[in-house]
Amino acid sequence: MAVDNRSGWTRFLTDRRVGTKIMIAVVAVTLFSVLDGVIALRSLGETNNQVGAGYEHSLELETVGNLRAAVNRTWLAAGDYLLAVDDSGRQKARSALDTAEQEVESYAGKFEAYPIGAQMRSAEAEFRTAWAGYIDVLGTRVLTAAALRDRAALQAARTGPVAEAMTAVRAPLTRLAEVTVQAAAAQQQTAESRYQSTKLLVIVILIGGGILGIVLAAGITRLIVRPLSRCVRALKQVGTGDLTVRVDVDSA
Repeated sequence: MAVDNRSGWTRFLTDRRVGTKIMIAVVAVTLFSVLDGVIALRSLGETNNQVGAGYEHSLELETVGNLRAAVNRTWLAAGDYLLAVDDSGRQKARSALDTAEQEVESYAGKFEAYPIGAQMRSAEAEFRTAWAGYIDVLGTRVLTAAALRDRAALQAARTGPVAEAMTAVRAPLTRLAEVTVQAAAAQQQTAESRYQSTKLLVIVILIGGGILGIVLAAGITRLIVRPLSRCVRALKQVGTGDLTVRVDVDSA
């Protein structure tokens, strides 16, 4: 009895039925395709999250812009109040000032509702403190001096404490805008990095699947062609009159 000294992989590639080999090839290529699809879907999900985060940062930046505009309106309304020459002008300016202050509180509350980071929280807390100081200066220096008709005190407040308080308010607003822009830029960089890595992985899997398909196709072709070649050689020998020729049949 002949001993089969072929290695396991050699027997696997040559002794199995052709149908089984075709099935193995189809399954292998299908697995690679499914893996490629899963990675692509995962990348799409992560990209969607990045887009959502980027949109959120744009809303945060828009809110900071609106907050800054509302703060500027309080400054302008306070200036109008300081320059008003009669009660009607002061009443109109005070109404505008109250409206602007309400807008500041509204936009500040809206910004607080976002899931912001520690740096933004710190800048927002700094703004709250500076804003409270500004409102206090308006109430104790500007409105009181206006009620007393003290023009000198009004002018001194405008160029001194009020201006200083407004500068203190604008500083954290500037930092809020800068931190938000930096966060958006970091989010964009992360998204780009993830896109590049996913693209590379998908390309590698596609190339690997292509190579595997070629190797399996070559192996299956070999399984089909070799027995046919033996049969053709045997038939040629029979055609020359050699009736003793035999063809080994491997039914495995």
